[in-house]
Amino acid sequence: MWGSTAFQIDDAQLDWTFKPGEFDFIHIRYLYGAIDDWNKLYRQAFTHVRPGGWLENLEIDIETHSENPKIEKDEGHIFKKWCKLFFECGRKTGRTWETARDGRQEEYMREAGFTELVSKS
Repeated sequence: MWGSTAFQIDDAQLDWTFKPGEFDFIHIRYLYGAIDDWNKLYRQAFTHVRPGGWLENLEIDIETHSENPKIEKDEGHIFKKWCKLFFECGRKTGRTWETARDGRQEEYMREAGFTELVSKS
């Protein structure tokens, strides 16, 4: 690693204590089901990344799929039940598991001020 590289682990939901514009690159991932306020998370990231810097956020859609049509169409299959359970849990707790599948991730990032978003699936 480069001498100027530092890794930070912190509670992303708390108010960030770093100086505004302190980071060139912020990487966050797999926070679905853990964040109460995604808008706040992205606002804080925008505040703390320098102009021209990058935020990389990796969230996946947890819904599983199968190439087997019998499984794919079976709403009673354990994988379908599992996903529905997690989605319902997220709605009840206010901590969604669906940010990567419903467009909220990009919407909230744009609202925070990020531009030139790239989404890959």
